[in-house]
Formats: sequence, structure tokens, C-alpha cells
Amino acid sequence: MKKIISIILSVALILSCLGMTSVVLADDTIKVVINGENLNMDQPPVLTEGRTLVPVRAIFEALGAKVEWDDITKTATGVLGETKIEIQINNKVAKVNGKDITLDVPAQIVNSRTLVPVRFISESLGAKVDWDGNTKTVIITTSSGNVMTFDNLDTFASGTDFIVGGALPSANVSLSTEKDHTTGSGKSLKIDGRKEFHNRLKLKNFFNESHIGTTFEISVWVYIPDTDATITIGAYGDSGQEYAQYPVRNQTTLVKKDTWTEIVFKYKHEKIGITQLGIEQLDKDGEIAKVIYLDDIALVDPTKVNTNTSVSSDAMTFDALSTFENGKDFIVGGALPSASVSLSTEKDHTSGSGKSLKINGRKEYHNRLKLKNFFNESHIGKTYAISVWVYVPDTDATLTIGAYGDSGQEYAQYPVRNQTTLVKKDTWTEVVFKYKHEKIGITQLGIEQLDKNGAVASVIYIDDISFKDSSYEVKNEEVKTDYSKVENYGAPSKRPVPTEFKTSSSYDDLIFYKEITPPEQLLKNLGEGKTVISNEDFLKCKLQGPEYGTIEIVDVEGMPFTKAVRATVNEVPSNSYKIQLNNFLSAPIEAGDKLLITAYMRTVSGGVPETKAGQVQLVFENTQTDAKLVQGSVTAGPEWQVAYFPVEVKAGYEGNICWAPIRLGFYEQVVEIGGYSVVNYGKDIKLEDMPASVGYKGIEKDAAWRKEAFERIDKIRKGDINIIVKDANGNGISDADVKVDMTESEFQLGTAIQSNRLDQGDTNTKMRKALVSLFNGAVYEGEMKWGDWERGNKERMRAMIDWLKANGVVNLRGHVLVWDKGDSLSIGSTIPEDLPNIIDDKEKLFARMKEHVTKITQEYKDDYIDWDVTNELTKIYPTLNGIYLSRYGKEFIADWFKWAEESIPDTKLYINETSITGDGSTVDTYCKVIEEAMANGARIDGIGVQGHFATTCDPTRFYAELDKLASFGKDLKITEFDVNIQDPELNASFTRDILITMFSHEAVEGIFMWGFYDGAHWLKNAPIYDRNWNLKLSGEQFIDLFYNKFWTRESGKTNTEGKYNLRGFYGDYEITVTKDGKTKTVNVPCRKGNDNTITIVLD
Repeated sequence: MKKIISIILSVALILSCLGMTSVVLADDTIKVVINGENLNMDQPPVLTEGRTLVPVRAIFEALGAKVEWDDITKTATGVLGETKIEIQINNKVAKVNGKDITLDVPAQIVNSRTLVPVRFISESLGAKVDWDGNTKTVIITTSSGNVMTFDNLDTFASGTDFIVGGALPSANVSLSTEKDHTTGSGKSLKIDGRKEFHNRLKLKNFFNESHIGTTFEISVWVYIPDTDATITIGAYGDSGQEYAQYPVRNQTTLVKKDTWTEIVFKYKHEKIGITQLGIEQLDKDGEIAKVIYLDDIALVDPTKVNTNTSVSSDAMTFDALSTFENGKDFIVGGALPSASVSLSTEKDHTSGSGKSLKINGRKEYHNRLKLKNFFNESHIGKTYAISVWVYVPDTDATLTIGAYGDSGQEYAQYPVRNQTTLVKKDTWTEVVFKYKHEKIGITQLGIEQLDKNGAVASVIYIDDISFKDSSYEVKNEEVKTDYSKVENYGAPSKRPVPTEFKTSSSYDDLIFYKEITPPEQLLKNLGEGKTVISNEDFLKCKLQGPEYGTIEIVDVEGMPFTKAVRATVNEVPSNSYKIQLNNFLSAPIEAGDKLLITAYMRTVSGGVPETKAGQVQLVFENTQTDAKLVQGSVTAGPEWQVAYFPVEVKAGYEGNICWAPIRLGFYEQVVEIGGYSVVNYGKDIKLEDMPASVGYKGIEKDAAWRKEAFERIDKIRKGDINIIVKDANGNGISDADVKVDMTESEFQLGTAIQSNRLDQGDTNTKMRKALVSLFNGAVYEGEMKWGDWERGNKERMRAMIDWLKANGVVNLRGHVLVWDKGDSLSIGSTIPEDLPNIIDDKEKLFARMKEHVTKITQEYKDDYIDWDVTNELTKIYPTLNGIYLSRYGKEFIADWFKWAEESIPDTKLYINETSITGDGSTVDTYCKVIEEAMANGARIDGIGVQGHFATTCDPTRFYAELDKLASFGKDLKITEFDVNIQDPELNASFTRDILITMFSHEAVEGIFMWGFYDGAHWLKNAPIYDRNWNLKLSGEQFIDLFYNKFWTRESGKTNTEGKYNLRGFYGDYEITVTKDGKTKTVNVPCRKGNDNTITIVLD
């Protein structure tokens, strides 16, 4: 096995030669050793002014460089990779990649040989230099001499070179020529046949006792061919020793499929028993990497790396700063308010008692912070190791550190290079980012969450940011997807839709779950219990975290209780439990007791803006261990919702050691909680006999509204299809077999998307396949918003649109042209960089906005069937507190529509709104917005209803809201559908019924989801798939409805006149007729308002 040795680099090469500052002296006792081998030279080294000079050709060629000599200018030129060195005889100024470098001594000719400074040449070519005074030896270590490349190895033996763990067979580890990072034609180490996250490989004797006390920078290049995966590199003990199974320190990094990725792991070696470097998957949320290739494994002592560079390696500690200003020190992006960034003494990595930079109130993955002027032109051509210490208090999260352009520049929104790393909750984690600076416009270091599969980190602390010139050769060139080669899964006229179902296509064969007995009946059956916490006890609860909000007692009418606690959360803490209502048991409990926790809740204001729903969490836990028997979320809108949580007391929870807090710190919100109780029903009651799900009016199997909805559906979504089969003479052919297969629905079924789903990666591939199978429409979730579009990757956006259309996803929408989000002028997704400077200049603002509306609509005029001209106006309309309406009034809304109409007169123009969810709280204001905008001259063709449901409602009440909006005589569309109910069966039941309701309204022309996969959903609760790609119950309902119940597949025979008639759903059809061995297939549209008579000549 090639030995792994530490790289020893001196701060200065000391060649002591007293009294000889201007004398050239040959010294054949000086040796030069490169990677452990003596350098043979036909001219011994010489000392001049305390510097060692060696023959130019010998040193260049030994280091792998090509050397040329220009005898006219007396200049030697050495080239290695991208590095070019020019050094001239008797000239103290040399050039490296065209830049002047001043030398201590110049190159000289001695005995007809050109000699050059050994340190300068070696370090310029990325090598490390040290001086052994005892042996008078110059020690040069190149990157290839200190990197385990595997290229020259013939064997790599189990027990000698490596060991395996976590049930990984040793036979699964081998040298391989299939993949090679070093040169592309060498070897790497292959780990094959991995079936478990904990299948691990450990390299033996990687660390030894001489390393104790040293902090190392360990670099491992990793390649995974079959999936994106999070990989852990760590320092382990040997078998049977401490830390044999779990590393003492580790680094977990997201490795993208088919991409060599460098994992850099900072580690201080402090324990003698830690001898091995291991690789496995400690984070178990993603995919198992079945095959892993490793290469170019390096162990570096960064304290001895030469840092002769203009770049300071001092860390940005924030401790001495009193201000950190938006626009000067940093900028924000992705709709992150600048006020969310501040200096903080809450967390400090440097000393534990200083400051860090806090990013608070993050709600989206793309909320980003960028440090200004981090890179400059002097850095061009250099490679840096950038280190950022990150702390996330509330969740594990994958964070991205990257190199960005300034606002309005290329790479302002997406980094030119980045490193994504898993940061564990409550743990300072170092993210090390290797970056070669090549573009002048890249000036900022940014942090966000580009990988959207995990949780959104609501709070991030960063500290000790440093970067230094790195001696590593960077091979992480940007991997650019060739979008023209992305695989297609459908065709413009035919998608691969679902065809297998558990039920028939009959409306009478819907998917139902167990009957939900009304809670009142279950409570009656339970009889009397012993109250452990009463509502009166609850009204005396104590507020924990008064710095985040307040509580008060309020009167309530029309409910089973007369008073409630009103809790106001003014500031969202880093953890939801930092503001909570503390409730204590008034009587002891025993193991085996069955308790029922009951609470009513409603939201007065705040919560999720799109749904007007707040959230609390009911907890029942052991105060000594913090172990929990209940931790259930309750979400409610303006109307009272009741929640029940049955629980069995386990051993260890007896007596009075439990309490029942209610966590409040989820949103800025005002919520009311009443009717709270914890009742003990003893040991004989079964949990299934207690209420758990409440249901909603209309959930019953025989609900009358559902029958009426199906009758409307048959009337408005289906029509007569008349098929006539004739021979060549025009005679009808009787008894011909006819097969009628619907291939596409006229009804629009869409989802929100992001263009980066066109990039490589297993998750992206799965998303594309599912998208084409389930949807005929799509809308960009954020990339068409004003700020995001101007800063975004338009090439990728265009490629995604073209790919969608090529795969039959043709109902494409634009979202959104102008969005008056409120009173914040923070540059972000809806606000371009120049807007704050012109917002008060009406002429400039109107001209700029019209220019934008025209430019973006023209760009996609042949792609989009409609545009959301504006969005969510009801929140600001009554008080006109938006950035636009507060300055220019309601009339301004009509201008947006007029500009769009001028640019795309044949495209439908939509207005869009949230919080239309059956509770009646928003629809009247929405109607007023629409009515007044139209009166001011706005051409509104369609009315959008977002459809974010945070809780259930009576389907008939939602239908009534649709009816009210349809009174304008415009098309309706559900534009952002999802259901954020945690109970899977209740979620699925409501999804079924609300989709039936939507489809049954004649004005509704489509339903678009706001994402379909939990791993890429804003609430992590999408309708179709969970984050492990399991079909959810709600997804099963969607597929059963729209591809089974609301889809036509029929077959039969023609009558004596050659006719076959049916009533089918409007859409596109593939019709096949067969008679006497002759077959003919035609593809025809059968649309609403058409005759839909199809004549097929079988000749």
C-alpha cells in the first residue's frame, strides 16, 4: 500500500550560511529529496544569499513540468498543467501565469548550468518544501507524492490495507480501472454491493502517534454512479477499540450522482487509538449508495502549508464588530429580509463568549445571505480553501456555501461553484469549500440551501469564516448538463399515464377508510373519567418565553367553553418550545392508564400567510427525561377546530413526573386555545375506542353532496363520442371490435416545478418521470418572479420548458408578473436590485415595470397558455399598505393587466389569490379586488384560487366560494393546491372530496399542485409522494380519481350500421378498430363543444 505521509511545510526555508550573503558556493553536501527519492543533478546545488539554487531542467522535470530555454533572452519556461513559470538569468522578477513575482535571488549560470531557486520553483508548482538542518536536505513533497492515487498499486488487501464494517463483505472492496479521478486512465478504490447505510470501509494506519496534537485537512474524492447520496468521512478506531463503529469526528457531504466530489474533512488528532479513516453513510435520510469509488485521498497539515499570498488567512470572527450592514457588508436574496441578518451573542464558535452572524426567520430554501467583496481581481487564477463554521439550532439541514456574483450579475442567484454539507442540529460544523477563482464578476461568498430534500433551517449562525491559498490542484470543474440529452419519458401527444388501480372506474367504488365515529358518540361511550388537567387548570397556565410573546384570557361565545387563552407570538424563536404554555397534572397517573387530551384552537391572525392558519403543538412528556408520549401538531384557520390525542401511559411515566406543555413558537401568530383537558379513563379502555380524528361535514360515504357532484361531472366533463366504421365503399361494418383509450384529458392537471430538476441526480430523474406520468401542465414555483427571473439561469429555464413540451406537459403557466407583497423593499424573488432606487419615481417605475412585463411575456409568448398577472392582493388591499398600492393606489393594478394585454393579447390573463378555503374569510375581499380592477380597465380572463388547505372544510362551502367567483363569468383555476393535514387518512379523505368538488364546478379549467413530492415541497407535505418516494394515501386518491374515475377506457362492437357510441370524458383518444384481421388505429381529439363524430375507414 502506498504510504500516507503528512505534508510538512515550513514557515520559512532557513539556509544558514554566515558571511556569504553575496557569494555563490557549490555545496555537494546539500541533497534534494522529492517524494522520498534523491534528485540526481549534474551540477551540485549552490548557496547564494542564504538561498539554495538547483539546475533548472532537473527540478522542473522532476516535478513533472515541461521546460524550454530561450537562449536569446536567457529565459527558462516551465509548464505544469495550468501553471506557467518564466524565470530569466540575473532578473529578480519572475512571472507565474503572467504575474510578476519578486525573488530573493535571481536565476544564475554556474559552470555553464542554469540554476534556479528551488523553493520558488517548487512552491509555484504546488509542491511543499522543508529543510532538514541535521542532514542538510531540501525536502520537496508534491501533491502526487502525498495523495493516495491507487494508480501504482497492484494489490489492496483486507486486514493489511483496509478493514470493513457494518456487514460489508471484504470481497466488495477492490482496485478498479472503471473510474479514475487522478488522470482519468488510472485506478480508484471501488466499494461495490452496498446494501445498508452502515456498510463501511476503513483505511488502516491512516493516523499514527506522531500526528497527535496536529490538525489535519483530509481530502477524499468520491464518485457515486447510481444516485445522489450523503457520504460520511470520519476518523475511526480499529476493530474492538473505542470509536471502531462510530467516528470520533466526521464530515457528511452530499455527493451528486455521476460527479467526482471532493469531501474535505478538518480533524485534530488527539487520541492514540484513532488510526483509521472510514467512509459510510451516517445520515440515513437519503438513498443508499450501492457503489462508491474513492480516489486521491490526501492528509495535509494546513499549518505548514506555505501561505505566501496576498490573501489573508485570518478568520472573520465577528467578535470585534459593532455593526454589519446591508448593502455594505452583505446583501440578501431569495426573499430573505435584510432585517433577518444581525450580529449575535447567542452563539459563538471562536471563544464561546463572542459574536457570530445570525440569519433568522428563514422560511424558504433559497433565502440566502451573501458577503460582499469576498473575492477580487487579485485572486484570479488562485485556488482557495474556504472555511465557514455553521450552527443550526433547530434541525439537521444541508447547507450550501458557494461563490456568487453581485446582484444583477451572472451567478447572482446560483453559485458558479459550491459545496453542500449536512449540518447536524446543535453542532458547530465546519464547511470547507475548495474553489479556483477564475471569473472577475464573482465577488461574493453566499450561504443558502440548494439541496431541497431536507428541512428548511429557520435559523443559521455562521462564524470564523476564512480562506487561504490552497496548494491542491482543483479538479472540480463545473459539470454542465447537456439539456438536449436529458431522457424523454413521454411524447408531445402521449404521456405514460397510470393504468393500474385497486378499484374500478365506477363512482360507487371510491377509496374510503375506516368509518370515523363521531367524537360525541365515542365520548359518550367512554363514560366518566378522572380529570387530570381541567380547562380551569389550563386557564391558569404559565407562559414560558415572555420575550417572544404574551398571553391573555378572552371570552368565547357559542362553544362548549366560555373562556380561552389568547396567545400572541411576536417573534419566532429558534425552537418552538422557547415560547409555550406550561400545564401540570393535578393528579397522579399509573402505567396502563388511557388518557385523552382535548383542545380547541383557532387562529385570530398571522400563521402561514397563504392559508391564514396558525399552528401549536400539544406535548405530553416526562419532565425528568424529556421523553414524550404525545407530540402532536394542531393547525387551524379562523374557525374553531377540535383535536383529540389518545395516549397510553407507559412505565416510567407514573405519578406526577409528567406535564403537558403547548408549544407556540411556529409563526408570528395570534391563536386562541380553549376547552383544554386531560382526562384519565383508566386501564380498561382501548385506545381505538377514543376519538382521534374529527373528520368534517360531508366525509360520510353516503354524503348527498358527492352524488350531486358526480352528476355535475357527468354533465359538464363528458360528452357523446360517435364512432362510425366503414369499408372502402362507404358501407358500415357491423360487429367490428372497437377499443377506445383516452390518452390525455382536456382538463389541466399541473404542478409547480423548478428548472434545476433538469440537472443530473437520482431525485431529479424520479421527479421528471413522475411529473410526465401524472401531469399535463406545469408552472415555475419561483423562477418567473421578477427578481428571480432577471437573476436566474434562463438557459436552463428554457431547456426545461422545451423538455416539458416534448414530453406532453403542454399546459404551461407563468407566475407571476407583478407581486405587491407588502411594505418591504428588500431585494429578493419579487424585487429586482434597482427597484428600491426608483420606487418613488412614478415615471421611472412605470417604465421599468412595463419593460419587464413586456420582456418576460414576449420571451414565453409561444409557451404559456396563461399568466398570473398579480398575486395575493387581498392582504394589502383594504389598507393599501403594499409597496406599490401605498404609493400609486388601486388603479395601478389595472396598468399591470393593460401592459400584459398589449404584449400578449391572445394569452389568458389571471389574477391569483390565497385563503379561499371554504371559511368565507377572504372571498368577499377578492371579489372586490376583481370588480374594481375590471372597472379600472383591467382585462381579467381568469380567476386563480391557490387552494392551500391547512385544515378541512365542508366541501359544499368551498363550492359556494367557487360559485361566487364564477359569477364574474371568467374561467377559474386552482393554482397552488395542497393539503397540510398530518393524519394520513384524514388528509387523503379530504383530498379526495375537495378534488371531486373542484372538478365538479364547470368554471374550473384546471388544478395545479404546488409540488407533488415531500422532498421538494414548501411544507414537506405534498399530495403525491413522501420524501422516500412512497405513494401517499392522498396520492392514491388523486391517481384513482383523475386516471381511473375521470378517465375513459372502453371497448365493444359496432352495431348493424357500423356505429359504436359512448359517453366519454373530454380529451384526446386513441381508437382502434379490428374486423376480419384488419386493424386501424387513429388518434383524435374529443373536446367540449365539438361534434366528436369519428369516421374510420377499414380498408
